[in-house]
Amino acid sequence: MKRSAFLAIAVAVRAALIGAATSAQAAEEEKDPAAKAALDLRNPVATLVSIHLQNDLDFGYGEAKATAFTASLIPVVPFPLGTNWNLITRTLVPAIYAESPFRGGGSRGGLGDIVATIYLSPEQPMHGWYWGAGPGLILPSGG
Repeated sequence: MKRSAFLAIAVAVRAALIGAATSAQAAEEEKDPAAKAALDLRNPVATLVSIHLQNDLDFGYGEAKATAFTASLIPVVPFPLGTNWNLITRTLVPAIYAESPFRGGGSRGGLGDIVATIYLSPEQPMHGWYWGAGPGLILPSGG
């Protein structure tokens, strides 16, 4: 199976299975606006516009024990669909700098593959669960 097909399937499965459990404590926290904002930040399908910056450092790979740094910009934008549903877009745009994993090779940097997902999610939790389902798309922008 090609790498791009495998990644597309993996993103679709992840999107279909995403969910975050809530508890009685979470319901109490929602009464306080600051606590509700903190809860929304942890909820992957919240109706909150946000921009995340994720940094990853990988080291010790390949025969050269190389290092790679990835900075990913992740905007999350919800769109209300009526009174009970939301359409939530989440796009991951990685910028990567990587040393060569082989001795004598050169370092490279640039954009990685962009991963865009769209979730359909209910406005309120169902049976104590927030959930979202939808497709994922990988745009092969990496080199």
